[in-house]
Parts: sequence; C-alpha cells; structure tokens
Amino acid sequence: KILRLSGQLYEEKGKNISNVYTYRIINKTNDNLKNITFKLIHPKQGTLKLVGNETLHVEKANAATGTLFVEVPLVLLETDNTKINIEVHQGNKVIETITTNFLGPRTFN
Repeated sequence: KILRLSGQLYEEKGKNISNVYTYRIINKTNDNLKNITFKLIHPKQGTLKLVGNETLHVEKANAATGTLFVEVPLVLLETDNTKINIEVHQGNKVIETITTNFLGPRTFN
C-alpha cells in the first residue's frame, strides 16, 4: 500500500508540487524479497524519492514500512486531486502497480 500522509496537504517547490506518502510492503511468501524499488510511471515527468535507502529488502513473512516523496511539475496536474501510478519492482520485475491520489493547488477556471 502507498497512502498520502494523513493531515498533510502539498508543498510548492518552485514550479513543482510535492506530496509525502507512507508505504507498507507485506511479504506473504516463503522467500526473502530483495532489491525492491519504486518507480513513478504516471506522470512520467515527476520524480519519486524514498527516505533512507533507495532499495528495500523484506524478509519472508515480514513487512517493511517507510516514507517517500513524489514531486510533479505543476503544469502536469489536471485537477487539485490527480491520480498517479507507482510501480513496485523486485529487480527488473514489476510486482505491483499502485494508483493513489496526488494533491495540488485548487484551480478556479
């Protein structure tokens, strides 16, 4: 799961908007998960940054939690609540694609 951090709005960083998220990876298998990474796939022009290590390892029958930031150029935001897609990879293999909300400034057109 990847969820926006409760109680946080967004942060303006020049021409970009940043949101903070928490993630939880649960390994329900009998194998250790190694080299877990996250990749922002929509919008492609944004960036995703994990707090701490860029790759994760989750032992069998265990879980890992943490924080990540997603930054998207303001011009790419269609509304004040845009859907973004994040892939979870183990090495080169996609193991999950997650859709979550990205908040930005409200527009009055």
